[in-house]
Amino acid sequence: MKYDLNDFILKYQDADFLTLIEEVTREVKYLDARYLRLKRNEYDDALTYYREYVGDFLFYLNTGVVPVGIKITGLHKFLPIIENLVSKGQFRPEALNIFK
Repeated sequence: MKYDLNDFILKYQDADFLTLIEEVTREVKYLDARYLRLKRNEYDDALTYYREYVGDFLFYLNTGVVPVGIKITGLHKFLPIIENLVSKGQFRPEALNIFK
């Protein structure tokens, strides 16, 4: 499987908040299970990097707190999704202030 944040962002760029919460939670669970199935010396194909970003984005969606792991610079990658949620009125407009 290819773990690409750009593909993730394109896939969820126009999603509604509830869809994001449901599907990203499901994806994080899948990634965790996939990680546990890796063999000791098996290359993870960027799974751990992808999981960190996707998991921290899910944390941000649930709490509104910038994750310690990916920080604001990593969260910035998800700005198109966040902007879409704000424009739909599904996320508070103040959420964009941290990116200024």
